Amino acid sequence: MSVSATTAAAATAAAGGKEKESSSDAPTSGGKEAAAIDEIDENKDMVQSAEIVGSKKARGNATEKIHIDYIVHVVTSIPGVHWNIKRRYNQFADLHTALKKVVTTEKLLPTLPPKMYGLASPTSPESIEKRKLDLNVYLGALIKNQLVIKSDPFGAFLVGNFVDTLGLLKTYAQEKIALTKSLATAEEQRLATEQQRLKAVAYFESELKREKDRADRFEADLLKTKAELDALRKENEARLAANAQLQVIYQSTTKSTNETKKKNSLTLPIAHCVVCLCWYLG
Repeated sequence: MSVSATTAAAATAAAGGKEKESSSDAPTSGGKEAAAIDEIDENKDMVQSAEIVGSKKARGNATEKIHIDYIVHVVTSIPGVHWNIKRRYNQFADLHTALKKVVTTEKLLPTLPPKMYGLASPTSPESIEKRKLDLNVYLGALIKNQLVIKSDPFGAFLVGNFVDTLGLLKTYAQEKIALTKSLATAEEQRLATEQQRLKAVAYFESELKREKDRADRFEADLLKTKAELDALRKENEARLAANAQLQVIYQSTTKSTNETKKKNSLTLPIAHCVVCLCWYLG
């Protein structure tokens, strides 16, 4: 079975009431995002990475020597699902021994780092730090090996005990439900916001049409007023032209009258003389 299959089997076994001893911490879901379990591709490896993120000294009981627990952080292909496990060097060594039966060609397996570096104590800070770096390189090489990643020993090494795995899946399912409700609420809010936006758009479109109608009426009134002003201007120009003609006629008539008066002023004395002469001769 692959690591993903090991996880599924662990959940089934835990539901049946079976428990298995392990030195791992209880896996917990550390993220808020989730994806539907039934959408997980069964052919896709569940574990994407495993990295030692810390270490601490520990003692099994009062009679045991101090040993080092390495904290391995496991990240899966399920968004938001990851956990920490504690593993001793001896467990890495047991895993390496088991993997030799799975990967028959030894050169395909990475080299397991040594337990001791020269004469330095395995629990010295220098040895712990160097072994942590070397074990991280070792884990990274195992993750890239398809034979290893799909093997039972590697799945058991990373997943932990069955009860913990069931707790992990339950936590994931609860997060999925919470996320689904959250997404539903967010969708309702989005729809409500969209409806308000559509109402606002309809209102502004109505106001825009009303303002356009007002502008069209104003433009029509403006054109009508301009036409009336043009008509008045032409009428005024015609009146001015008529007044000019009347002025010319008036001036001509006045001149003619003045000339007539002048002629009359000369004619009347002569006529008076003629009358007087006729009376005298008569």
